Amino acid sequence: MKKYAAIVLLSMLSLSICGAAAAESGKLSNTNERNMDLPAAGDFEAFKPEKDLLVTEYKFEWSKEQLYNLHRTLPHAYIPSFVLQDSEFDGLQPVGVMTSLPGVKVEKLDSNEDVVDDQLRLYVTDPSSLIPGKQYEMTTIWRNRGTDNPSISMSSFLSHPQPSNGMINNLWGTMDSLFRFTWDQVKERQWTHPVQKQHQAADHTPMYYAKLNWTNYTAKDSGRLNAGFLHIHSPEQLEQYRAGQNKRLHELSDEDGFQRFAVTYAKPQFLTYEQLYDNYDYLVTQVYQIGKNEDGEDVTIVSFDQDHRMPIELLREKKISSFAVTEWEGIAYSSKIKELAGTAYSVDTPYQNHRPTGMFWIKNKFGKSVEIIRM
Repeated sequence: MKKYAAIVLLSMLSLSICGAAAAESGKLSNTNERNMDLPAAGDFEAFKPEKDLLVTEYKFEWSKEQLYNLHRTLPHAYIPSFVLQDSEFDGLQPVGVMTSLPGVKVEKLDSNEDVVDDQLRLYVTDPSSLIPGKQYEMTTIWRNRGTDNPSISMSSFLSHPQPSNGMINNLWGTMDSLFRFTWDQVKERQWTHPVQKQHQAADHTPMYYAKLNWTNYTAKDSGRLNAGFLHIHSPEQLEQYRAGQNKRLHELSDEDGFQRFAVTYAKPQFLTYEQLYDNYDYLVTQVYQIGKNEDGEDVTIVSFDQDHRMPIELLREKKISSFAVTEWEGIAYSSKIKELAGTAYSVDTPYQNHRPTGMFWIKNKFGKSVEIIRM
């Protein structure tokens, strides 16, 4: 699919290509309604709130014509997607994502084989809920791992889920570059509401670092993101999908070794740091929370492992309240995963080496009740 896009780059974004000294803000415009992934208008900003942190903020909207072209295809045939990439070896590492996009899913990948995840892929898996002219926000946080002047770039593209029980694939020829800048081009700006840091002792226990070695027993990414839930379009299909999840989990045994899994709750859970992370039976790799912004709209908050959690200062700055866990991903023996299933709405385990993922938004859209399937 070749694009014929009329893209207008304004302000500091064009300067970043030329190596300008300041690239912490910019605007973008797209007048081609057939280019469905690239928003019709957008504003970008970036700042460094701490000596080793970088925050990117992107506010954007799609036009009525773009979303008409997107929705006229088969349900979920194409998914607007974004990728943020650190281009340096041992450079910037993603800490978390906050966005108002509906049904967002996030992949954290190692793109340059330096054994460190340095790429974020965001998929809008509920494109039918996108509203034309509505301003959506996407905020990402990155930690500088020591490189003098790492750079980061962002692009939009279309992706598509393969047939039932497949995975989400990039649609060739649809990628559009949004911005690129270096660490030194971004100015420092302190948090609006700084808080006193409280370091968790568990972050540095030998057990935690021993748990990191669990990934040696399973594929680092365990394949690409499972897209099976995107083929659910009715309450009946939802129950069939949950039954299939339950069957796969029931057939696993500890002899199969460590397994990746994803837990979805029937309702958001107010879990403490200790409840989620201070457990020797499993390793948490990714956490999804849902909160409310000052307009009462849902905001998805995605953070990663024990050392990479969303800064509370950002939640305060964005005036996010009532945030609670909806789903999370981890690694454990199957016996421990089955114990977690007893209090969950659903538990996803690998299928054909696809990475398990939660299904909170699809549960809310098609779920008849909050019934829990017991083992």
